Amino acid sequence: MLGEVTKDTAFANNFFREYIYGTAKNNYTDLLEKAGLDLKKVNPGNAWMGNFRTEAVDSGLQITTNTLISQPVYNAGLDFDDVITELDGKRVASQEDIQSVLAAHQPGDKIDVKYIHREVLNDAEIILQEDPALKVLTYEEEGKPITQAIQQYRKAWLGSKVLK
Repeated sequence: MLGEVTKDTAFANNFFREYIYGTAKNNYTDLLEKAGLDLKKVNPGNAWMGNFRTEAVDSGLQITTNTLISQPVYNAGLDFDDVITELDGKRVASQEDIQSVLAAHQPGDKIDVKYIHREVLNDAEIILQEDPALKVLTYEEEGKPITQAIQQYRKAWLGSKVLK
C-alpha cells in the first residue's frame, strides 16, 4: 500500500526493511527542523532514575507501576510493589524527597537505595542516567526566523486537505 500511495515501491520496500522490520531510527531532529520545530531535552544534564509512580506508605514510597526495562530503577532490581525506604542514605516519604536526592547528583552517579521487596529489606545501587524527556519548540518560541520553505513545508504537512 505504501508503494501505491507514494508511487515509489523502492522507497516503500526500503522503508519497511529499515524501519518496520529493521531497527533503524528516524532522525526526528532533522525531520522537525524542516517544519521550523526544534526537539530539545526538557531537563538536560539532570539526573534521573526512571519513570514510575509511587504512593506514600508507612515505611517509605511504594512503587505502584511496573518499572521499565533499561531505566535505572529497573536495572537496580526494583519493580511494582517494592517500597523505597532510603535513597543515598536519606529516608524518603514523598516524590519531593526523591527529587531532592536527584538534584544533588549528576547522570552517571551511583546512589544507594534501600527497599523492601516481599517484606525483605534489600540494598542496591542505582546508576543515574540523564533525564530523557523531550519537548518540541516552534522556531517562533525560540525567536528563530521562519523561512518561506518552512512555511510551505508546514502548510503541506499540517494544512487542511479538505476540498471545498
